[in-house]
Amino acid sequence: MPYIPNVVGNTDLTAETLNAIGEDIGVGVVVAENNIQTLYEYGNVILANTSLMNKWYDGLVNKILRSRLIDTMYKNRLAPTFKGVLDIGEGIEEILVPPAAVQQQNQDKTTPRNPYAASLPEIYSKWHVINAEMQYGRRISKKRLRRAFVSFDAMNNFVQYIIDSLYNGYEWDSQILTKFKAAQAALIRIEANKAIAVASPVTSDGTAFLAAARADAELFRWMSDQYNDAGVPVATNDGDLYIIMPARVESHVDVKDLAAAFNLEYAQFLGRRMPVDSFTFSDREKARLMTIAGVDSWFFTAEQEAQLATVLGIVADIDLFQIYDAYEPDLWENPNGADAETNFWLHADKIVGLSPFANYQVYVAGVDEDAVATVTP
Repeated sequence: MPYIPNVVGNTDLTAETLNAIGEDIGVGVVVAENNIQTLYEYGNVILANTSLMNKWYDGLVNKILRSRLIDTMYKNRLAPTFKGVLDIGEGIEEILVPPAAVQQQNQDKTTPRNPYAASLPEIYSKWHVINAEMQYGRRISKKRLRRAFVSFDAMNNFVQYIIDSLYNGYEWDSQILTKFKAAQAALIRIEANKAIAVASPVTSDGTAFLAAARADAELFRWMSDQYNDAGVPVATNDGDLYIIMPARVESHVDVKDLAAAFNLEYAQFLGRRMPVDSFTFSDREKARLMTIAGVDSWFFTAEQEAQLATVLGIVADIDLFQIYDAYEPDLWENPNGADAETNFWLHADKIVGLSPFANYQVYVAGVDEDAVATVTP
């Protein structure tokens, strides 16, 4: 019966390794690659000599002790979007009460205004419900793993790495889900012809991009109905303004200039950046998202994918992202006495939504600054 972990890649005990150990202890037989007969001859020499066998085991142990467990603990790089944990319930409701309309004062003193005739308040609401249920599982057989390690500490550390991989999967998927919502927000503006086309900082000096970001960072501070999808008057607090940029774009932007655009000190601004690798998705990311959603086809068309590839960045109120844990990552152990194994399961539910009441602006690549011709009479 196979056991976890499933080894992937060229990690076998190779002929080169066997020959290196054999040369050190004097086996006198060379193992040829893909030649089982030389492997038998090599083994016969070792098994026929107890002293040589002990030396060979010592050499193999030395090799194992030199192995390095790669620490791959991962944290969601878009974690600033996380709003918190819901202990009970299925969703959250956003409620917005916009500024009250002004009314003309009653100047007619002979006819007092009815004090009970005030208008009902405007109320806007949006529901966000659980829409991502994730499950991760791994089977571990300590009985079999004991044969692969020379100490319990090493084996237990390895088991912990396997358990950590469940949490890594959750963190990665949380990041992909947030990136997916950012991509959806970008497409909303692009398809409504409301995205701002500026020269790409990758192919120009980035002046236009910085100017646009500076303008919107300031405009979001003013009460307006122009920058959110619900079209209601809202304003963004200074501490809630963030910028999301693909890594290749950010590498061509002077971060100090961008901090100035946000009216923040450089050190403060660094906490307001949320980098993404890009606004497009790899095949592996697509597969994970489709598994979570339980669908067989990708969500975006080829045309939409092409549009996402042109996105330079998003300046947004952090409340654009409504992301909650409806069921915090919870690890379960399920012993299997029949096979001396333990199954580990990690369960997590999330609410992943976009607020229609939050300000944001999307920038896409337009004509390069140096490509604009100046015509003189």
